[in-house]
Amino acid sequence: MSNAELMTEEQMAANGAQLMLVSDPEKQVEQATRACTVLMKIVEAKRLYEEFGSGRNKKRHLKVEAWLLLGHFFGVTTRTESVISVQDDATGHFGFEATIEALDSRGQVRGRAIARCMSNEENWGMVAKYEGNGDDRQKVGERQKAMAQLESMAQTRATGKVLSSLFRWVVILGAPNVSGTPAEEMGAGQQKQQATAQATGDRISQPQVKRIFGVAHGVGMPLTELPKILHAHGFSQSHEVTKDRYEAVIADIQAWKAGQ
Repeated sequence: MSNAELMTEEQMAANGAQLMLVSDPEKQVEQATRACTVLMKIVEAKRLYEEFGSGRNKKRHLKVEAWLLLGHFFGVTTRTESVISVQDDATGHFGFEATIEALDSRGQVRGRAIARCMSNEENWGMVAKYEGNGDDRQKVGERQKAMAQLESMAQTRATGKVLSSLFRWVVILGAPNVSGTPAEEMGAGQQKQQATAQATGDRISQPQVKRIFGVAHGVGMPLTELPKILHAHGFSQSHEVTKDRYEAVIADIQAWKAGQ
């Protein structure tokens, strides 16, 4: 090859020549198909999937355990970079935000994802509270789902999210009717609003909702304590507080510290 045919690194970058195949595409497809075939046998045996949709739109969504296994095939693991408590300024609901990194066998970061689990989601807010044992168990009300469970789900979602961003091409390539979206992300629906017409007329405004959380923060109240006060006044979420009960709720929050 003559000097005229040689390109400097700058010229290669300018011409887009730096985007080169890292290996034989046919071998990549072959390896990915083999990995997916083994994965799906385990997915079927252990039922590591959930189904969403109906008819022709019905698809399987892999659980995080399946994504972790697929990552293991390629020498990729995950680690938690951070988990923080968060509050949605628009709704006043609280939850957790997790950041998860994907690492290759050399410990280099190959991807990063952020996901949340919030207290206004259908399965992660107020749940039934029971008392008694065995056949004598009776529903006596509702309680806020444990904060540790919301924290764990935020990490689970971020884990599935980062691994699917790296390996969804493997799943889509080798497994028909399987989605590249993790099952845990499909379960992040919001709670249905209750009696909308009745609620909007009597409920407090968004600034008042924010003040509830501001007062709670001001007295050092943990996020786990606020739902107890709300529930004592007959509300499951802060946005459900009515105007006639607003000042009483604020007063109880302000008095919380004195009772500790």
